[in-house]
Amino acid sequence: MRNLEIKKQAFVSYTLDQWELYDTATAETISYLNYYLQTACNNFSNYREASTYMYQHLRNFSEHGACDSEPMWLAEKTLQEIYN
Repeated sequence: MRNLEIKKQAFVSYTLDQWELYDTATAETISYLNYYLQTACNNFSNYREASTYMYQHLRNFSEHGACDSEPMWLAEKTLQEIYN
């Protein structure tokens, strides 16, 4: 049909164990990371824009281990699932 666009919404609800952050991470930290990843999944037109946005926000939580390989991998794999 013309003028019909079907979009899917991603809902992100990873846990502390899934993010594999340091013990200093709080529920609020997890909530923010899930929010930013969900925004990256739903609000960008391509993987590069979404990953740039997400990595900027992961850096904001580096004191909780968000820039370690495990959280970066989780974000990357999630975004690849959406955009590739």
